[in-house]
Amino acid sequence: MINLPTFKKHVYHQLQQLVQEKIAQAEKAIAAAVEARDGETKSSAGDKFETGRAMMQLEQQRHEVQLSKAFQLSADLERLDMEAAYSTVTPGAMVQTDRGIYFISIGMGKVVVDSTTVYCISIQSPIGKVLLHQKEKAIISFQGKSLKIVEII
Repeated sequence: MINLPTFKKHVYHQLQQLVQEKIAQAEKAIAAAVEARDGETKSSAGDKFETGRAMMQLEQQRHEVQLSKAFQLSADLERLDMEAAYSTVTPGAMVQTDRGIYFISIGMGKVVVDSTTVYCISIQSPIGKVLLHQKEKAIISFQGKSLKIVEII
């Protein structure tokens, strides 16, 4: 049996690291797209030059959207109260069920920490909506299967 409070802190730190990696990757991709766009040299085929620059501009904008989303994930993660004791499922709670462990935080999906799988979900996710405001020992139905909440940390 794992120590859920300690495990929760490990998961939180893992999520912080994953989000920082997303931010770094997006920043690197933006820099590469800007460099490629600015490095596009004017040729005698003006339309080809403009098309190439436009494509690089679109690529840069796509990565800027990814960066913005990563910063939003970071902000959402920072808002979680990791010291609070939860009696119901709300953002920041770790929920152990008879079918797995869920961390109500940001939508990062399946994450393995200390060789244990945890599902990092947001309250906007389908399972997050079903779990929201539930209490320990509650039995819920999700996708035709019952799920018993064993513990909330």
